[in-house]
Amino acid sequence: MEPITTKNFTLDLAYSFASQYMAQIAQSAIEDPTLNSLTTNANSLLLNLNEAMHKSNTNTLSENIVNLDSLFNNDFRSLKYFIKSKTYSNNTDDAQNASLLDNLLKKEGWSLENYGYTKQQSRAENMLDEKDRVPELKQASIAIGAEPYFESVRESLNNLTAGIVTRDTFITNQSKLKSDEEWKKLKEAINNIWAFINVNCLILKTEPWLKLKAGLQTIIDRNQTIAKQRGSRKTEDVPSEN
Repeated sequence: MEPITTKNFTLDLAYSFASQYMAQIAQSAIEDPTLNSLTTNANSLLLNLNEAMHKSNTNTLSENIVNLDSLFNNDFRSLKYFIKSKTYSNNTDDAQNASLLDNLLKKEGWSLENYGYTKQQSRAENMLDEKDRVPELKQASIAIGAEPYFESVRESLNNLTAGIVTRDTFITNQSKLKSDEEWKKLKEAINNIWAFINVNCLILKTEPWLKLKAGLQTIIDRNQTIAKQRGSRKTEDVPSEN
């Protein structure tokens, strides 16, 4: 039985995943001595991980980043769709100016709000810098009234960057080694439970075990997808012409 792949999990995601995983088992209400023993051990390790990573604090900081990222996404979408709408203007000058800015956005990434944080920050900063540095782009932005949109993007980007620095600084100052060690032990316990459940599904093939496996598989798949998206968050750069 292959172990559950969690190599791309951050500690925050690992804790969230483990909590969902153990809650699903508790909801199954399967009475089995071995499962109960494995579950008791895993729940104890989950509490240890909670304590090691100061979960309540890191969660607050992480949720703040999610909110700041959402604000940046909204501001960037407002900017790019405002500019895109201006490319269809009946005013030739407005359409040409908007096209210059549209090309800038496509150059740095039409969907950069879906990139990973590091790449997202770098591309957005490049875009803002080039818009201000190149006279034609600066004049184009002023001419079509895009400056307030660019400033909103700049402000939300600065806030997001500051939020990430705050969280990373906090986590760095914690006992990361202890957190990693606790997660390593909890991950092993979770995989032992997964292997045991799969064996029972193969041998017993009863509905409670099959239902539990299906529920856990959904949790595993969902969290692996989240981990992959956090790592890449890459989508199509250029908007469809349709």
